[in-house]
Amino acid sequence: MSLPIAQWNDRTVHFRKELKEDELRRLILIDGFNIMHHFKNMGLENPSIIDERMCPLVLLPLVCNLMKEGFIVRVVLKNIPREYKISESYILKELQGSGLCIFGLHANVEEEDDLVMLRIAKEYGALIISRDQFRNHKEYEEIARNNVVKYDKISTGLLNDKDSTKKLQDGLCFKYRIDLHETPGMFFDYL
Repeated sequence: MSLPIAQWNDRTVHFRKELKEDELRRLILIDGFNIMHHFKNMGLENPSIIDERMCPLVLLPLVCNLMKEGFIVRVVLKNIPREYKISESYILKELQGSGLCIFGLHANVEEEDDLVMLRIAKEYGALIISRDQFRNHKEYEEIARNNVVKYDKISTGLLNDKDSTKKLQDGLCFKYRIDLHETPGMFFDYL
């Protein structure tokens, strides 16, 4: 079962493969810490155990599906979190090894990852997938209003019982999916 890139009105929306003559696909920046925080408990762990670690599992289908649609995608992080703060840490290491992660220059600077995303969005018209309001960055208020794509965490109804691992024998499936709030047209820019 594949994870849809975006869903509007309970239907999956696919992007056009062919671009118009003056059209470009936008650079997509994913707010890594924001999304990993919102998708805790996405793994196959016992659901009765509260796991407060961030989970990068949702990044895989999101990054892969957007790239399959022809977008340049980067995950922006302030750093690679310590092992005890994240589940499935190998996923971030693989994304980093593939050149898909962008880091701030100073891992100890508060909200530098936010500033990196906002500066790139201003300079290049990139979209930022995040639930962050970016209120601490007044100089980027217009960018935050026009270039941020919000999302929801929606349960798929899968992997909720003791027979869940059997479902994985047929293919990859997830507990949750990410539904983006914007229309497909926002993902394109014009020359």
